Amino acid sequence: MKKKTYKILPVTILFFLLSCSHQTHDPTVITKWQYGKKGAVSLTYDDSTINHFRIALPMMNEFGFPGTFYLITGAIPDSEYQGEFVGRDVNEIIEETVTLQTNKDNFFERASAIRYLGFQDVYQYHRNAGQLFESGDVEEAYQVIDEAYERVRNGDFPVGGSIDQYLYDVLFVEPGTELITWKEIRSFDREFHEFGSHTVTHPYLSVMDEANIRYELEKSKEEIKNQLFSIRLIQIHILLFSHGRTHKDRQLSAWKINPDNMAFLRQNP
Repeated sequence: MKKKTYKILPVTILFFLLSCSHQTHDPTVITKWQYGKKGAVSLTYDDSTINHFRIALPMMNEFGFPGTFYLITGAIPDSEYQGEFVGRDVNEIIEETVTLQTNKDNFFERASAIRYLGFQDVYQYHRNAGQLFESGDVEEAYQVIDEAYERVRNGDFPVGGSIDQYLYDVLFVEPGTELITWKEIRSFDREFHEFGSHTVTHPYLSVMDEANIRYELEKSKEEIKNQLFSIRLIQIHILLFSHGRTHKDRQLSAWKINPDNMAFLRQNP
């Protein structure tokens, strides 16, 4: 039995090859993989945890495998652009929730702001609302946001929360755990591996308003360009969405913000 062979490619090359096969203005041409290979594999790592670079990357080098590492830039301590809410004073938003329930007109602003209200643990409501919204449970997502703001108004949360708390949770590490630095990332092979944007703070983009989606996408890419200069940079933002009509609308919103550098992966149900 003939042994199958595969080529491990950086993800940018895979997207280029796939895009070539999906052009609608030219006849479809079925091509073969380079070097007579039977297929291709891309090895990717999300979220820029330190284990990716201290454990996985040396192993990749040992086997000669190129890797694609998606960086949460705001989780790298010496980044210029940190997580922030783009919009009006959050105290105005909190005050508004006294008389106006969450609805389709204010949901995205409130869900975007909720991680930046200055209270501990409130960020969990952003996550809960995002999960519900992506499951199609839109009204339940509204109710989660209403509950969060009501508890904030009632003083149920300790003062002093920051986006760092959210980021440590995303990375599944305890607060204070050592994180990767740009200096260390710059020490890696500049021609072998590639680095892509995974937003500034890894929010649920599906429940963010346009201004904050734009900040998360554009500032993450800008940070990587500024920090890594000549290192190869994937200028494609990979967004994971579940199935459902709701998320096609949000995908379109993100695509309109950055149409030249946007691709979507669809999550299995």
